[in-house]
Amino acid sequence: MPASNDGLPPGWYYTQGDPVGTQRYWDGFQWVGGLQAGGGQIPTAPGRGPAGDTQPGASSPRSDTGRRIGYWDRLVGGGVDLAPLISIGVVGTILESVLSGSGNESIGLVVGLVTLVVMQVVAFGNLVWHQASGGQSLGKMVNQTRLVDQSTGEPPGVKRLAARYLPVALFCASWVTIVYLFVFLVLAATPWLVNMLWSVWDNDDQRLVDKVTRTIVVSA
Repeated sequence: MPASNDGLPPGWYYTQGDPVGTQRYWDGFQWVGGLQAGGGQIPTAPGRGPAGDTQPGASSPRSDTGRRIGYWDRLVGGGVDLAPLISIGVVGTILESVLSGSGNESIGLVVGLVTLVVMQVVAFGNLVWHQASGGQSLGKMVNQTRLVDQSTGEPPGVKRLAARYLPVALFCASWVTIVYLFVFLVLAATPWLVNMLWSVWDNDDQRLVDKVTRTIVVSA
């Protein structure tokens, strides 16, 4: 980034102090939008309309590939990832309730434990194991996004994906308390919601786990 912005043509630029591999957009007058992994679509300045096209000599904006996505896109992807877990939990809870109600408490308990294990295996396989190779879970495949390292643009390793997985792991583990709805909301739903909603007010559209693991969701 040049020492002075005076006369700097519109375009994507790396700014000192930002993570390596990220850029911000200069519209010729001010910085517009937030930090992005490698650039992206030209953002819109408040009260001004779309920023101008890139001038000769400026960093060329990239295509949609690599741009960050917003909260609603991530909400759709998260919902797709969560739907199988909720379905497994609901079916398991119903079976456990029916068996326990018919006098088969021990079998009902086994069904409940198996339900929790299956939820964890499905969630871990989708959000950690599968996502480690290409940065895409089932939800990210549906909305055509991927998870990348904020600095390198590459898919994060299993270790960091496991850290990102913690809110969902807690959600699955706490499913047994679903019959006590308030307890379930406190133990599982609240941490999950806080993490999910964090991107609403975050300047870089990152969730809390993204901040901790230095990852970012971009379009695929």
